[in-house]
Amino acid sequence: MNKIIGIFIAFILVFAGINTVQAKVIIQDTFVDETLKDYAGKELPAANPLCNFESTERVAIVMRPMQTIRSKNGINGASVSLRVKEDVFYKNKLLVPRGTEALARVETVATQGMNGIPAMIILDRFEIPGLDSAKMKSSYIKKGLNLTYIVLPVKWALTILPPTGSLTNFIVGGPAKVSPKKDVTIYYYPEWECFNN
Repeated sequence: MNKIIGIFIAFILVFAGINTVQAKVIIQDTFVDETLKDYAGKELPAANPLCNFESTERVAIVMRPMQTIRSKNGINGASVSLRVKEDVFYKNKLLVPRGTEALARVETVATQGMNGIPAMIILDRFEIPGLDSAKMKSSYIKKGLNLTYIVLPVKWALTILPPTGSLTNFIVGGPAKVSPKKDVTIYYYPEWECFNN
């Protein structure tokens, strides 16, 4: 019994010694080095200004897209034109008149997936003339039909019959579409105070 314990302790010491030797080796990552060589020693670009987010007063801005974006052919980074649907007031002051053209960017297009996972389109970086973009909660998410609530219980119920549970993998979720028929609503927080760094 003592021999087994001695061999076990020796094995742990040898294994620990090997790991400490490997940890001291510096690994060169040429991909990272090549990617960051233009940024080494330079100042990073300015981010959004520092803001005081204490106020919860917000104003809804309702817009309509001027073109249709579908998840199957949407492109990340594409610009989207929108038009403000109604006049936007805050404390009897007109912030944005009706018909004002705004721009947004397609941040992410996720295609539909197996097991009923829906497609998704995320619009962000809204630019509305006359409004400070740092004071906007400007992310808009449009999802397709989510079938996971139906597919996953069926999948688990079929696992008792070995290959049949895997057949639900072929059920895909619904596509997503942002169209002029649906409103896009974002929120503007006029009481937020933003300071430049």
